[in-house]
Amino acid sequence: MRARVFAFFGFLLTLSAAADAQTVTRPPPPVITMGANMKEFVFDWEAVPGAGTYRLYANTGPRGYFEPVSDQRIPASRPRAALAVAVHQQLWSTTRYMVTACNQAGCTRSNEVAPTNDQMLQTIGYFKASNTGANDGLGSQVAISVDGSTMAVSADGEDGANNSLTNSGAVYVYRRSGRKWTQEALLKASDGLTNTRLGGGSPLAFRYMGLSANGSILAVGAPTRSRSGQANAGVVLVFQRAADNSWSQVAQFSGSTATANDFFGYSVDVSEDGASIKVSSMYPQGGAGTPEGRTYVWNFYGGTWNTLGPIVPHFAGDRCPTVRMTTNAQLLVSACRTPTGEGRLVTAQRNGDYTWTHAAAQTYGWFENPNMALNYNGRWLALHTSGVYYEEGAISLFRREAFNWVNDGNWISETSGMGYNGLGHAIDFSRDGEYIAFSNPTWHASGAGAMESWTNSGTADGAVLILKRRPDARPQHFYTRLLKSSNPGDVDRFGESVAFGGPTGHYLAIGAPGEDSAATGVDGDQENDAAPNSGAVYMN
Repeated sequence: MRARVFAFFGFLLTLSAAADAQTVTRPPPPVITMGANMKEFVFDWEAVPGAGTYRLYANTGPRGYFEPVSDQRIPASRPRAALAVAVHQQLWSTTRYMVTACNQAGCTRSNEVAPTNDQMLQTIGYFKASNTGANDGLGSQVAISVDGSTMAVSADGEDGANNSLTNSGAVYVYRRSGRKWTQEALLKASDGLTNTRLGGGSPLAFRYMGLSANGSILAVGAPTRSRSGQANAGVVLVFQRAADNSWSQVAQFSGSTATANDFFGYSVDVSEDGASIKVSSMYPQGGAGTPEGRTYVWNFYGGTWNTLGPIVPHFAGDRCPTVRMTTNAQLLVSACRTPTGEGRLVTAQRNGDYTWTHAAAQTYGWFENPNMALNYNGRWLALHTSGVYYEEGAISLFRREAFNWVNDGNWISETSGMGYNGLGHAIDFSRDGEYIAFSNPTWHASGAGAMESWTNSGTADGAVLILKRRPDARPQHFYTRLLKSSNPGDVDRFGESVAFGGPTGHYLAIGAPGEDSAATGVDGDQENDAAPNSGAVYMN
């Protein structure tokens, strides 16, 4: 009898629990608002009664449905979410966001929100020097580490303390903690000479600066610096960050002989491990059949920097101002003009003893000396060339098969008036080769920030074109967008320099050495135009 009583009470408890479970209902829907800071969106909502967790979703448009932005759920105690954003990767016209509130009974959806144009501009970072001065030209060159933690920016017209070192130049190092950036160092040549123009000054529009993957090794060219009485002989300075985050100059490289107008250091590449540094110089032609252009590679081993002397990875009589090293330090690629006026691509492979061997040479039909970009392992190559099908030039894209380069097609806008003559002034690939940026610092295009369509009008403030390779990798399968600064101004030269950072190109820095604001530091007043040509860098 007692067993039956217990069973009966157990049955009643089960019914009571089931009744309680049936009274649990889904939480009411959240009501969210959206804000923006540099490189992030912020979503807020009031705590929802009965919610156990929240989750953030995005609908980017092409797929047509919402997907969670991460696998992590947001606890009920924190009704807020922040989402990292890259201006050049965001689909601004179609992306929408929502939040779900969930408990054991199910989930409810919030209202949908989309970023406004003002919020898009707020996500663009704005960097100025700590000692902003007129005509300093911050943004002459820019480099970002692969891990996205460090950015180096040159101001080749900076004049030192009390403006006593005219045009000595400086490099500003910015460091990221989370999503907050601060200036970590201001670097000068250790001998403090005037007219060094550190990080710029050359009439040659190439890359004068490179960073290692973790941002601790920085090589900076000063190609117009005099040496041994020879004007524009040039030098390269190497800086290193110590464990206490202080920086110091640890090496200085120069050509084997001091030669006037050699412009040693007008092209600099640094391997991701920081142990190999490539430097190019002009080496003006001394006679018939003499190659023009020399390339040096320094390697760090045995506690010191070593070089085997100048490498000539091209052919006698060729004019080869463009030589790039992949950041895995395994390939050198030269873009040359032959004595007969043809273009030639020459690829050299690194050997185990730090020597280099010709691997392939191919001729093409360009007439002028192109700018060039390579991704990390040399899978993709881009050239800004003149005389390829169009007199005004083109961006030619190549993929590597073994050591040969296969032309993926000459990319040139189907829209007239895109500023071909300056397009490709600066070029850079994301590490994985999926994104490519190329600039025209004198581009006339209306608008500000990121645009998926644009009108070619307005002032000559400059712009950067972004291509994203689609999965099938065919040349016509890209999407494009145009980037401008958040505060465009005439002759800002936005796009004088460009650099991707992060493994997938999440960070994109763009220099505008003609920008005029007198602001200092990060995210200052963009409208105070009291320091002409002081320069700025924009983080997308």
